[in-house]
Amino acid sequence: MLPETITFSNNTEVYTNMGPFYAALAGAVSGMIIGLATEYYTSCTWSPVDNLIQNCLSTGGNAATNIV
Repeated sequence: MLPETITFSNNTEVYTNMGPFYAALAGAVSGMIIGLATEYYTSCTWSPVDNLIQNCLSTGGNAATNIV
């Protein structure tokens, strides 16, 4: 699909065809980490959100007024 090496017009930088693969792999891994962190901190089944809800309910207010 890609040539073995890519050389730009200045002929000093030579890139291999594995560069795009590593970039895509790094993007996929980063996306998974961001997705898992988002799920952990925004899900009602995990402890950070559950603790916040329980603390807000025990003070007699609701979640929105206690967060503000």
